[in-house]
Amino acid sequence: MSIFLVYFYLILFIVFDIFVVSTCIESIVRTIRKLPPPVPSEKKLRNSVVQEIRSEFPNAKTILDIGSGWGGMTRKISRHFPGVSVTGIELMPTPYIYSVVAGVFFKNVKYVFGDAFKFLENKKFDIGVAYLLTRTMPEVEKYLSNFKLLLVLDFPLPNTTPYKIIKLHKDFLGQHRLYVYKNK
Repeated sequence: MSIFLVYFYLILFIVFDIFVVSTCIESIVRTIRKLPPPVPSEKKLRNSVVQEIRSEFPNAKTILDIGSGWGGMTRKISRHFPGVSVTGIELMPTPYIYSVVAGVFFKNVKYVFGDAFKFLENKKFDIGVAYLLTRTMPEVEKYLSNFKLLLVLDFPLPNTTPYKIIKLHKDFLGQHRLYVYKNK
């Protein structure tokens, strides 16, 4: 084996270790601060969101993935809607960095690092997508008017009646639902 391969594998191992350790540290800090962890969306959930966008708002120009985590939803939407500007915003550094690297070949995707709610203060999007935990939903609800259509996975807005509720699949977490909110 050449010395180049030895160095390559050593660097790869070190980068992987740094990634794993930083993810663990972030998770511990988020737990202590009582902040929700990034929850990756599974393929079936991502497909349901794409299908609903196609059904409800096929001519959308801008989409925001609130709390984009590892970027799976953002990239999935981008693949199916290449003419749409898709933005993912994430507060945790490690998932954000992963998203930027994984999304480097997607021309219509932009990732933003920071607080989604500060980011939303003076911005409007055709569609918003949120797969966040219950305690975050009241904050999302404050910005409902920033979207023509808001798609929320599993955790509904507390004080707003959805336009429709779509039952998705069941798994070990229970029945998944997609809550669809429309602005008039």
